Amino acid sequence: MSVSKSEMSTRSAILWMTLVSVMWSIAGVIFKYINCNSFVIAGVRSFISALTVLVYMLLTKKKFVINKTTILNAFWLALTFFCFVGANKLTSSANAIVLQYTAPVFVLLYQSFFKKLRSRLNDVICVAITFVGILIFFFDSIGSGNIIGDIIAVISGIGFAAVFIVVGDSDETTSINGILQGQLLTALIGIPFVFFTRNTFDTQTIGLLLILGIVQLGIPYTIVAIAGPHCPALASTLVTVLEPLLNPVWVALIYHEIPSIWSFIGGVIVISNVLIWCVMRDRRKA
Repeated sequence: MSVSKSEMSTRSAILWMTLVSVMWSIAGVIFKYINCNSFVIAGVRSFISALTVLVYMLLTKKKFVINKTTILNAFWLALTFFCFVGANKLTSSANAIVLQYTAPVFVLLYQSFFKKLRSRLNDVICVAITFVGILIFFFDSIGSGNIIGDIIAVISGIGFAAVFIVVGDSDETTSINGILQGQLLTALIGIPFVFFTRNTFDTQTIGLLLILGIVQLGIPYTIVAIAGPHCPALASTLVTVLEPLLNPVWVALIYHEIPSIWSFIGGVIVISNVLIWCVMRDRRKA
C-alpha cells in the first residue's frame, strides 16, 4: 500500500488531496444530526479513526514510535479535535470551520514572536486583515449568543497551527504516529464522558459515528500520509480551501442552517485573505 514518489504522479496526488478536502468537509452536517455530548463524539470518532490508521500502518509495516514530537503532536491534535467538535455544537458550522482555517496566521505569529523571524509587509497585512475577519464573526455572535462557540473555534485554529509547528518537516513515520497517538488520546479522554452525559445511541447515531471515524477522519488522514508528500505545496493550499467552502454548503443544503450576512462577510475575508497569503508564500518558497 505504500507508494513511492515514482509511482504517484503529481496529478494523482492533487486529485487524492482534493478528495481529502471533500471528505473532511462533511463533518459539520453530520455533527448536527448526532445527539451526543461533543466530548463523546470526538472520542468515538477518533477511536474509529485510530483503528483505520492502525490498519494502514500494519499493512504498510510502518514502525510504531513514540517521542517528543509524536507526544506534542498528539496533545495539540486532541485539543483541536475537541474544540472543533465543540464549536460545531455551540456555533454555526460555517463559523467553526472558517475560524479553524485561521491556523496559518497563528503559525505566522509564532514564527514572528518566538522564532524571531522577520515578517514581510504582506505577512503583517495578512494578520491584520484576518483579525478584522475574526472580529466580524465576534460582532455577529454577540447578538446571536454564539460567542462561546466562536472562541472555542479560534482555539481549535490555534491547536491546528500548533500541529503544523510541531510536525514541521517530520518524516512520514513520525507524522502518522503522531496522528495515531492524537486520535488515541482523544478517545481516551472523550469516551468516558459517555458515563456522565446524556447521549442517544440509536442506529442512525452509530452509523453517522462510523462515517465520521472512517470516511471523514480515518481514510483522509491515511491518504494525506500517502499523497501529501507528492502534492506541491501550492496545490495543497488551493485544494485545502475546499473544506471551509464546502462545509457550510452541505450544512445549508441538508440541515438548512444558513450563515448570517456578517458571518458570510467575515468568512469571505478570512478565507480569501489566508488563501492569497498561502499562495504568495508557496510561490516565494518555489
